[in-house]
Amino acid sequence: MKPRIIDRLLLILLMLVLMALGFGLLAISLGFVPLDILNSIVAFPYQSAQNGWITAGIGLIIVLWAIRMIVGFNRRVKKSGPATALIAKTEFGTSTITLAAIDEMVKRHCAANESILKQDSVISVKDDKLAINLKLNLAEDTNVPEVTSALRESLTCYIENLTGIKVGDISMMVFTLPEQA
Repeated sequence: MKPRIIDRLLLILLMLVLMALGFGLLAISLGFVPLDILNSIVAFPYQSAQNGWITAGIGLIIVLWAIRMIVGFNRRVKKSGPATALIAKTEFGTSTITLAAIDEMVKRHCAANESILKQDSVISVKDDKLAINLKLNLAEDTNVPEVTSALRESLTCYIENLTGIKVGDISMMVFTLPEQA
């Protein structure tokens, strides 16, 4: 659940009001506010009917404000389902594939490469093209430019042939594991 910007602004304003109230109570308890001023503040709603209505209006606004904060920060976000990519759209319907399925394809393809010891991937869709971010642990004495270039080309062909979705960007970050003795 992510609150809307209006809820955030109202929360900030509410916190400022509560902070001012807290400072006021501190000033009263420490004796910085004389008793006659405090008595005039407390007696304000009783001085006239108009003052009573003003006080009631302020109270109603604070109650509605608090309700708005409770509702705004406890609102449920609709579940949108798994993240997908569009394979094809025809007059008879659409075909989609989950990004998790594409991620599994990427993992299988990387696992088949002997130079890659371990990999982690994140798949996203940007401008109707796949964006693949890879973190790779390569074997010692691996020629990094050759392996990453070959992997980029083969992975692009592999994913495009299996899914029909264009691959826009494949970003790779390489970590080399130290040789174990």
